[in-house]
Amino acid sequence: MEGSPQSPPVDAAPIHAPLESVDANAAAADAPLFYKHLAVNSEPGLRLLGVDGNSLRASKISIWVDDIFWRYAFGGPAIESPLGNGTQPPGNFQYGFAAFGIVLLNPTQASIFSVRSDSPANPQEVLLNNGLDIVINVNDVIGTYGDNNGAYSLNLTVLQP
Repeated sequence: MEGSPQSPPVDAAPIHAPLESVDANAAAADAPLFYKHLAVNSEPGLRLLGVDGNSLRASKISIWVDDIFWRYAFGGPAIESPLGNGTQPPGNFQYGFAAFGIVLLNPTQASIFSVRSDSPANPQEVLLNNGLDIVINVNDVIGTYGDNNGAYSLNLTVLQP
């Protein structure tokens, strides 16, 4: 994977209605998870947690993002699309596509997906390795995540554990 970060991702827990008994293997199957105001300044990204507090694992998910408003530099232009600024990034970016876009990945397998959907009417389906963590991140220049500010929210449904 291009620009593989050395530090581990930061954990991101979903906001959800209280559940009384949660099966760790089927924690979110068919139940939507909402990750509110995800930070954009963590270079290794955010590891998604399930409702049981463990790493979310799934082989197929449905996702869309909303509340996208972040800047990749103090006073820089606002990013309000999951596709970033719509340009192909130069070689110094963390990932090789979608400059300032939102990306979803299985980090140790180098499976990286550009998040495209910003509507519940047209969610994006993603196939993953269910033995690996799911990480979400924004695509920025390597070493410059510290000046990012703002956030976005993620809506996720596990279609297949």
